[in-house]
Amino acid sequence: MEARVAIDARVEYGRAGGVQQGVVAIASALAAIDRPDPEALTFVTLDGLDDWLRPHLPPGATVRTVESSGARRVARHMRASRPGRLALSAAVELRNWSARPRSSSGIFESTNSDVALFATQRAELSTIPFVYVPHDLQHRHLPELFRASERYRREVEYRAYCEAAAMIVVFTEWAADDVAGAYGIDPERIVVIPPWAPRADRPVVVSKVSVDHPYALFPAQAWPHKNHASLLEAVSLLRHDGLDVPLVCPGATGDAAAAVRRHAVTLGIGDLVALPGYVDELSMEALWRGARCLVFPSL
Repeated sequence: MEARVAIDARVEYGRAGGVQQGVVAIASALAAIDRPDPEALTFVTLDGLDDWLRPHLPPGATVRTVESSGARRVARHMRASRPGRLALSAAVELRNWSARPRSSSGIFESTNSDVALFATQRAELSTIPFVYVPHDLQHRHLPELFRASERYRREVEYRAYCEAAAMIVVFTEWAADDVAGAYGIDPERIVVIPPWAPRADRPVVVSKVSVDHPYALFPAQAWPHKNHASLLEAVSLLRHDGLDVPLVCPGATGDAAAAVRRHAVTLGIGDLVALPGYVDELSMEALWRGARCLVFPSL
């Protein structure tokens, strides 16, 4: 009998960067596999906030929508103004210092699944066996990029989920060693699965982002650890030496992306840097295919 799997896809569009891309990759990969029972898959999504995922779901898969929490709805409203963002920041600070792993919501058990997959760092202590994807432990290696309260929250939650998970998935051997050493996890419980890339046999798609010249691609949110600043400085040095390297940097818009734009202009390379914002998955695939190269200066 095929195992029934519930996949946590409670992600808001444009808020989670590579985590969202990872959920899309899981759905796309499962859609490409001939499965005897597609109904054995259940995707748990946020009601009204899952349009980004539905085109990639395997045919026949079940979608279980849950209401966005009151806290999420209030946060979306507060982000619209500077006073709201300041108040939200204070609320997040208080929440972080009182952090504890989320207990089971009962959602995944109610799907009658055998296994739950938490592809985001915010898992829950499900009473059915679960797979946890911590992505990285950057709060340990780059503490200067995080508030003390955020480091505390991550440490409490990541440790608890790693200890309770039936299996932990990471993307590199280095990350596997890192997680095992940090939390005393048996390496046999950690599986390395390299990140997804577009399949060579996929048909060519047309991007909604128009780029009519050779370019280097850096797909990442403009968070400090992604290190856009060093990349821009390298491009500036190359221009000084007589070589122009156009960059396309998709990722969510906002204050951080605006700061990247200002830095590019200050360095005199504003004409070389395209920030198209958060692009849909088909456009992202087209950007991958059209790029002369990938650059990845992330710390």
